[in-house]
Amino acid sequence: MPEAGLDAAAHSLRAWLNTQQFTDLSAPEVTRFLTDSVTLWANRLGYNVRREVALPANPDQRQGRLDLQLRHRTGKGRPISIEIER
Repeated sequence: MPEAGLDAAAHSLRAWLNTQQFTDLSAPEVTRFLTDSVTLWANRLGYNVRREVALPANPDQRQGRLDLQLRHRTGKGRPISIEIER
């Protein structure tokens, strides 16, 4: 990636997603498609991917989940959190 850090990852992911195509999928199927697609992108770039990562619960709220969390295999850089919504 020519840029550094999270900006480079964001640009690379945007370019990857712009190549993805789907038709006639339900909302849950689209979510699964995008989750699998982002996972493939991340693995090709050297990231370990965790799915459905539990978030710390606030006492006033139920515990949430993050769709994807990426950490580069080198251990360098910050983790990348990805939430897929409609």
